[in-house]
Amino acid sequence: MKTIYLVRHGESEANVALVHGSASTPLTARGREQAAFIAERCAKLPIDLVLGSTMTRAHDTAAIIAERIDVRAEFSDLFVECRGLSKFESKPYNDPEGSAAWQIIWENFGPGYRFADEENFDDRKERAEKALTYLTQRKEDHIVVATHGLFSRVLISYAVFGASLTARECNAFMSSFELENTGLSVLRWDEARRRNPWLVWVWNDHAHLG
Repeated sequence: MKTIYLVRHGESEANVALVHGSASTPLTARGREQAAFIAERCAKLPIDLVLGSTMTRAHDTAAIIAERIDVRAEFSDLFVECRGLSKFESKPYNDPEGSAAWQIIWENFGPGYRFADEENFDDRKERAEKALTYLTQRKEDHIVVATHGLFSRVLISYAVFGASLTARECNAFMSSFELENTGLSVLRWDEARRRNPWLVWVWNDHAHLG
């Protein structure tokens, strides 16, 4: 049995400004406080390892957790946020040109379709499979993963549907499964479960935020 504690990063400056974040988008002061709150929760759990996305907001969230519970932290590009359109990085969500482009992407979201340089359905599905395989192959049994809202949903959707995951199913998870900053989700992996070794145990628990 392996337990994966998925933690969305704390509030970032991009979250507050309602703009598309970049790899270097930092946490706000409130985001660092949120990270400290989830770190206190993790201190009560039998954590063996903290993994973090290499993007600043998730990296720093992971570092705060690791320092509080005195467990080593490692970082991987497997857990970065889904890559958007570079042309609109740091631009507002409601930018007319960007909004129009994303509308086209979501209307055509599916195998083989790519609008420009975004991470498309095939990319997201492949990375989710690689990330889950990587986690199952780690020797640690209790792992915190500090990652991002959108990629957490892709990861969960792949855990549920596996290789048969369709674009429609993935899109449904991305659009309907809300995730709070430092929201805690828990996956369990058990090889003995015949139909699917992955079990979604908790989703978006943010009681630590009051």
